[in-house]
Amino acid sequence: STNLRVQSCPDCCNGSRSNCKLPVNKVIFPTLHRAHASKDHSFIGASHDKQFEDALVAGYRGLQLNTCVCENILSLSKGLLARDEALGLQNSNMGFCHSACGTGVRDPTQVIENIKNFLDVNPREVLLVDVDMNEGSENDLRTAMRASGLLDYVYIPDSKYVEWPRM
Repeated sequence: STNLRVQSCPDCCNGSRSNCKLPVNKVIFPTLHRAHASKDHSFIGASHDKQFEDALVAGYRGLQLNTCVCENILSLSKGLLARDEALGLQNSNMGFCHSACGTGVRDPTQVIENIKNFLDVNPREVLLVDVDMNEGSENDLRTAMRASGLLDYVYIPDSKYVEWPRM
C-alpha cells in the first residue's frame, strides 16, 4: 500500500499558497499520459517506470487514463480484474488499459480507490483527470465511481460556458 499523503503546508493549494486565489484553469497541472500504464504494473510498452500513486505524492496533479473492456478469457484466467461487487463491477470486465488488455491492465478497484484515498488524505489538492473510455466501458466506470464515492469529488459545471472555481 502506498502512502498517499503529500508533505506540504496546511494552507497551500497544490503545493503553493499563491495557487489558492487562482481559478483552476490558471494553474499548471503536471500530467501523466496513460498514468495507469507503468512498469510497476507489468505493462508492455509502459509509459512510466513507477505507478501514478508515486507521481501524485511527487507533485503530479493531472492523470490521463484509458478504460477498456477486457476479454473474458484473459480477465478470468489471469486474475487481472477483481470484479469488485462493492463497486458494482461483479459482472464487469472493465479495466484501465491502452487498446488491448493483453499489453497490461490495472484493476479499476485499485485505480479508483487510490485516487479517492489521495483526495481524502490531501483535501487541499486538486486533480485533473481525463478518462478516455473505450469499448463500452462508460457505464461500468460511472457505476464504480458512484459506488466508491469518487463522483462526490467531481466538479460538474452548470453549462459549457463556465467560470472556473478557485483552487
